[in-house]
Amino acid sequence: MEHPEITAVPSLINEEFTQMEKSESKFTHDELSIKTKLFESEQDYTSSIFSLCDNFEEDREESKETPQSDQSLYLNYRECILDKTADIGGRKKSLDVPVDSLKLDESLTEFRQNILNIRKKLKKSKSKGKESKIFTANTTIFQIPPTFYTEIVKGVYFNDTKKTVLLEEIAANRNDYEYMKDLRQDIGQGKFMNFETFNGDILTVHKNMVNIFKNEFDEEEDSSENKFAFLSEQGQIGTDNIDFSDKGALLKRQREILKRIDEHRKTKEATFSPFSTIGSGLKTWFIILCQGGKFCMAKIQGDTIIEHKSDSKYVQRKKAGKRQINFDKTSSCMTSVGSQMRRNNERLHQEHIEETLRYYKEDLESSDLVLLHAPGVNKLFFVGPDKPLRDLRSKVKTLNLQITTANYTELKKAFEKVIELKINFNSN
Repeated sequence: MEHPEITAVPSLINEEFTQMEKSESKFTHDELSIKTKLFESEQDYTSSIFSLCDNFEEDREESKETPQSDQSLYLNYRECILDKTADIGGRKKSLDVPVDSLKLDESLTEFRQNILNIRKKLKKSKSKGKESKIFTANTTIFQIPPTFYTEIVKGVYFNDTKKTVLLEEIAANRNDYEYMKDLRQDIGQGKFMNFETFNGDILTVHKNMVNIFKNEFDEEEDSSENKFAFLSEQGQIGTDNIDFSDKGALLKRQREILKRIDEHRKTKEATFSPFSTIGSGLKTWFIILCQGGKFCMAKIQGDTIIEHKSDSKYVQRKKAGKRQINFDKTSSCMTSVGSQMRRNNERLHQEHIEETLRYYKEDLESSDLVLLHAPGVNKLFFVGPDKPLRDLRSKVKTLNLQITTANYTELKKAFEKVIELKINFNSN
C-alpha cells in the first residue's frame, strides 16, 4: 500500500497511535504503544509506521460487519421503537438527536425517520388480568421496509383461537379447494388480516395488500378461453406437421401437451408469495372507482397520490332510481328526451373512461397493483373483452371496501384505509 511521506520525529509516535486508537481500530494500547527508544533513526521509524499502517488497513477491512438479515434488522427496528435508541455501528444513539449530528448515511437516515413516525403512533394499554403493558402502533405499511414482510411473517394469526396457520402449510394446500374454503371462512369477511411474526408480534394488514387467496379476476383468467394460450406460445405442438393417420405421433403429441400443462401448473404453484404486493414497494399503483355514472382514478407512488382524474355523467333515472343502461335491458326502449340524454351520456362516460385508461397505459402496464371498485355492469368497462385492463387482470384486485360514491373524497378515504398497518408488539 502506498502512503504519504512520513517525516514525523520519534517523539510524536504515541500521539500518532492514540489517534489510530480513537478511529475504532481493534489494536490495544499496549500493542500500538512503541517507545521512542526502539527507534534509532528516522528511517527506522518511517518503515515501522508503513508496516503498522498496512496491518491497520487490513484489519479494518476484516472487521467490517457482514450485512444483517431482515429478521435481525426488524429486531433492531423493534428495539428502536420501544426503547428509543438505535443500535447503529455497535453504539446506542438517542433518536432525539438531530439527524445531521448522527452522521448517518442515507439509508440509516430513512431508517431513523420511519422509527420516529411509528413512535408517534405508539400507544400503551394494559392487558386483561395482567400488569404488563401492551404496545401497539397504528401506522402504514410503508413505515416498515418492504423486504421485511416476506422474512419476518410466519403465518396467519386468528385472534379468537390464538392460533397461527403457517404460510408453509397454506402454500402446500393452496390448490385444495376445501382447505382454502375453510381458511377463508375462518378468516371471516373483515377487511383486514392478522399475521404473526417470528418473534410473536402481530401485524394487521388490509386484505388487498396480501395474496393469500385468488381474486375474482385470477379465477376468470383461469377459466377463460385463453387458459391454454401458453401452449401455443411455446410452439412445436401445432398441427401443421402432424400426420393424423399416425396414432403413435398423435399419442406422443398428447403426452407432450399434458407434460407442459403440468409444468405450467407447478410453476404457478411455486410462485406463492403472500407479500409480493407489499414487497414490490408499490412504486406505482392505482385505485379506480366507477359507480352510478361517476368515475375517479388516482395514480399513486408509494404513500403519495401523484395525480387523479374524475368524471361524472347523468345516467341515473331520478324517479325510478335505475340506471338507463340497465333499464333498457329489461324494458322496451323509451324515446323520451331524458332517456336519450342518459344514453348519450352513458356513451360519453365509457369513452372518457377508455381515454383516461389509454392516457395511463404505460403506467398501468408497469404498475404493481390496480385496485378496482366497479360493481355490476361497470366492471365490463375495464376488464370486458377488448377493454384496457383485460390483459392486466393478474395485477387487478377488487377493492375490498364499502364505497358510497365514486369521487376523489371517497377514493382518498379508500387509499388511507388500504395502507393501514397495526403493529401489536409482543410484550414477552
